[in-house]
Amino acid sequence: MSIEDSPTEIGGSEADFTPEVEIENQDSQLRAHPHLPSINVATELLSASGWSISHDDGDRYEIKSNPQAEAAAKCSSVSVRLLAHEHSFGFTPTDKHVGHISADNRYVEFALKAVESRFGRGQIHLDVGCSHALRSNDHPSLFPNARTHLGMAEPGPAIWAHVHSPRARTCIEISAASASMAFQMLEAEARWGSPWSRDGRELTRFYSIKIRFENDLGRPVALHVAEELARSLLFEAAASLRTSTSLIPRMERGSYHARIASRLATLRFPVARFNDQAAALFQLASDRFNQTVLNRYILYYQSVEYYLPLHDRKAAIQQIRRTLHSPLFSLSDDEDVLSLIGILGRQSSKSERDSFVDLVADSVGSDRIMNWLTQLERSVPEHFTKRGPIKHVTTLSSKDTSRDIVKQVANRIYDVRCRIVHSKAGGGKEGIEAIFPGDREANAMQPDLELLRVVAIEVISGFGSPLTLAGAMDTDARNDA
Repeated sequence: MSIEDSPTEIGGSEADFTPEVEIENQDSQLRAHPHLPSINVATELLSASGWSISHDDGDRYEIKSNPQAEAAAKCSSVSVRLLAHEHSFGFTPTDKHVGHISADNRYVEFALKAVESRFGRGQIHLDVGCSHALRSNDHPSLFPNARTHLGMAEPGPAIWAHVHSPRARTCIEISAASASMAFQMLEAEARWGSPWSRDGRELTRFYSIKIRFENDLGRPVALHVAEELARSLLFEAAASLRTSTSLIPRMERGSYHARIASRLATLRFPVARFNDQAAALFQLASDRFNQTVLNRYILYYQSVEYYLPLHDRKAAIQQIRRTLHSPLFSLSDDEDVLSLIGILGRQSSKSERDSFVDLVADSVGSDRIMNWLTQLERSVPEHFTKRGPIKHVTTLSSKDTSRDIVKQVANRIYDVRCRIVHSKAGGGKEGIEAIFPGDREANAMQPDLELLRVVAIEVISGFGSPLTLAGAMDTDARNDA
């Protein structure tokens, strides 16, 4: 099904390419919106649906989606009423992304990642012929927006854009997420292990893209069309407004917990210095809130890849030195001299895969690898097997002692890397499709990311050098004297 291009325009002139957003009216009178049930009715409705709601002092309520949920939020009565109102939409989760669809298949909402606090200067032009009466009291009901209902204008202006296609009879809106969607994000952040506030105002800090159709298209068609519209609009926003936001992939449940426990519970005083460039790549890869899992994987890989020429050079020097020091070596023997040339030739002709495998094998102990792999297998038992979600890569098993486990891990890391960077249409001449952002394999990559992360730590640490601060501090003390 195709959707006609919207006649609305987003953006300013070429000279002024950073438009301002239209600020949604934060009228506090919307707290008494007629669509919201009373607090008593809201509490009864949510409790009957399995939510856990307890009343604190004053106008504060602690709410959970169920008594065993990992996330709870302390919110005002308006938040409880808003969640109960949105419950009437009959939301069910979307399949591929963090989002939900209404029971009548006319409303789809996707959470947005890393929405900027403002788009810039200029103007977003709105289609005044929108059938949903943008400024009417009914609009917040059709496009639920927690910030609007809660009357929150702080800490900054709300992002708000609405475009409409009269021919397709479809509207798309970028605005603060609905309370239901915001609560999904709070629960997801709890699973990801991020620090998050229990203040009810947190419901207003998430943003989403909302698509409303005039008719019921059926769930499969509605989700397909909504995803296409969302992706297209976000690409155009990136091209026109230089924004940076995207849909959030829905990860498999086990991926949230597939983490290797750190041996260090606290920071220690530094005892070694590490290469600045490799450390910078590793630190950027550790930003799990502003990087996609594919970006993080490549950055971790690059932090290891940095050492490939250094390791090959070091290996060649060690082999040559070992040969020269041997009492069996003779400079007058042509074969012995040619053996030195052969060492250099083998190093220079190695493939990148062989160099990477050798680097990991020389930097990481098999006992460490077995320990890490065993930890991950407890969380996701089938992930590294043939039945796992990542196809066309080396399989791993901590129980298989017939193979060099370190080299197998290195080969799997390289296999995954190739499937990310070789993103040719149709899989190129190999015929193996790449891993793209948002697809099923990308959403299931957390265990592989964890394994690469700890390999990167070992490699970077192996090339570290002792910190020698004492001499420098003594010199400074003498200079001060």
